[in-house]
Amino acid sequence: MGRSRSKRASGWWFESGRFASVAPTEEPPNRGRFGRSLADWLAAELRTRGWEVREVFPEDWGWVVEVRVGPHRLDVGCGNADGSVTRWAVRPEARGGLLQRVFAGSKPTSELLRLDEEIGDILRSDPQTTWIGRDRPE
Repeated sequence: MGRSRSKRASGWWFESGRFASVAPTEEPPNRGRFGRSLADWLAAELRTRGWEVREVFPEDWGWVVEVRVGPHRLDVGCGNADGSVTRWAVRPEARGGLLQRVFAGSKPTSELLRLDEEIGDILRSDPQTTWIGRDRPE
């Protein structure tokens, strides 16, 4: 039936000790995968910049910040790099099934790119964030 499709932006990798306050074993649903404090912080930052943030929820690989732009749903995945409590990844993607694509009337590409750049601006402006890049760290 209507499979959910997504389109991803490049996303961001960065280092910050700001989000290490919650132990990975304390966050559901997958031990060693966390990012709730990162997702909550990013959701608050996006709200102050005028984005419509709907909710923050867990996934098996980390946490998601759901953002709405008109009829489009943009999800921002937030999670830690394997085995790290200071390296993080944030990647926005457009979500939507067949009905949304048919009735939305436009593609969310420009909104997705705008959200991706906004996230980059947020990360660059944070004094506790030291390294920001598009490539996964070695």
